[in-house]
Amino acid sequence: MIALHVSRKQIRVAREAAAAERQTALELQERGAHAVAQELQGQAMRLAHAFSRELVLARRDLMVFLANVRPPVMERPSNATLAAFLNAKPLPDLQLVNRFADGLAGFKDEDAFAILTLLAAWSNFNRGPGIGEQGFWELAPASRLKMASNRFNAGRELVDAIARVCNALAPYYEKHPSMTVAVVEDIPRELMDIFRSPVPSNE
Repeated sequence: MIALHVSRKQIRVAREAAAAERQTALELQERGAHAVAQELQGQAMRLAHAFSRELVLARRDLMVFLANVRPPVMERPSNATLAAFLNAKPLPDLQLVNRFADGLAGFKDEDAFAILTLLAAWSNFNRGPGIGEQGFWELAPASRLKMASNRFNAGRELVDAIARVCNALAPYYEKHPSMTVAVVEDIPRELMDIFRSPVPSNE
């Protein structure tokens, strides 16, 4: 009976020790997961701020480019304007967004999706129309106008997409103590008027 009593006590002690070890392991796992989550949130905050700054500048460059190659201008473009319109890469790449596109784990799924979609749209737009100067002038005037209108409309959609992504990124960093001003870019009224004006029909 004594041997049996000791055996049961040993079993109970062993079970309690095992339970304590499991609890400790779970606590360590939770702490580790919490630390990882905090690190990812911090990374997302820093990236969101950096992305926003790059996107605000990119939006301004895009708007200036579109204003210079808008459809009415492209009816009789200067040599410099036509060269800009036909440029294989008229705008800078989104270098920061592209570099850290695989490090979006700290972002909400919908925001990560929006960032990657915007990156793809920018890269697609920034490839140029794929036609040379001679080919451009060989097109009928209506076809040239349609090409210019399509490109302008695609650019305006991209401008709006950038604004949406910047608005989505703001909550990640705007409440941080180091943030003293918002990441914004004042757009001249003349430039905004161009984007509000109707585009010639593509028909």
